[in-house]
Amino acid sequence: MAQTIPNIIHFIYPCWPNTRPLSYLNYMAVKMAKEVQKPDKIIFWIDGDPKPSPWWDAIQPLVDIHFTQFSSSFGGTDIEWPQYASDVFRLQVLRDHGGIYMDTDMLLLLPLHEFMDDRINHITMCFEPTDKPEPESICNALIISEPYNGFIGQWLERMPDALKSNTWAHGGVQIPYLMHKEYSRLGWAQIKRAEFFCPLDLSKNWLFSTDPEVIREAEDITRFSYAIHGFETYWRDIVKDITPEWCRQNDSLFSRVVRRYQ
Repeated sequence: MAQTIPNIIHFIYPCWPNTRPLSYLNYMAVKMAKEVQKPDKIIFWIDGDPKPSPWWDAIQPLVDIHFTQFSSSFGGTDIEWPQYASDVFRLQVLRDHGGIYMDTDMLLLLPLHEFMDDRINHITMCFEPTDKPEPESICNALIISEPYNGFIGQWLERMPDALKSNTWAHGGVQIPYLMHKEYSRLGWAQIKRAEFFCPLDLSKNWLFSTDPEVIREAEDITRFSYAIHGFETYWRDIVKDITPEWCRQNDSLFSRVVRRYQ
C-alpha cells in the first residue's frame, strides 16, 4: 500500500493556568505512540514551560518540541479552555502538515499504517461510544489526515460558532458528526466504529478499575482496538494518582496495557 499521509504524530499541550500537570498517562501515550507506530517524528506542540512534572522530563527526549502560540480566540470567539484551544489547533496542524493527531491521553495499541493511504482514506476518525441505537458524536482524540483536507477546512470554518455552544466539546465531537452526515457522499472522511480508536465509554472506570470483572469486560471490549482513549478530563482525580508503582501494585486494564512499555 502506498502511504501518502505522512507518518508524523502530533501532540498538543497548551500551558494555560487551567491546564493539568502532565501525568504518567500522558507519558505512556507518547511512549507507546513512538514504539507502536514508529513515526518519522513526534511533534509536541507547546506554548511555554509546563507545570513542574517528572513526566515532562521523560517526554522531552521522545519528541521534537515545537513552541507555538495557542490563540485565546478564534474567528472572533473567545476561547476559555485549553481543550478548546487544542480543538482548533489540531485542525490547523492537520490542515497544514497532515499526519496523525493524538490526544495526550490516547494509548496506541496497534500501528495505523493501513489508514494512511489518502487515495482511499482522506481523513479517518471513529464514532464515540454510545448506548443509543445510533452514534451522535465523533471522537476527535485521534485523527489521521492528509494535508489540506476539505473536511478539515470546512470543520475549521464552523468552529467559531461551535465554540459559543454551551454543550461541552460541541465543536470537537458533534460538528464533525453533523458534517459526516452532510458530506458522506463526497467520501472526504472515513468514520470507523468506536471500537477502533475509542472503545470505552464513561459508564465505568474501565481503564483503572481493579475489579477483576471490570478488567475482564474491558479487555473483551478492546480486544480488536487500535487505540484506547483515556478521557483524562473526566477521570482526572484518578489519573493524577496513577504511577508506575501503582501499576506494579494494582491489576487494571491500564496496568496490563502499559506493562510491556514500562
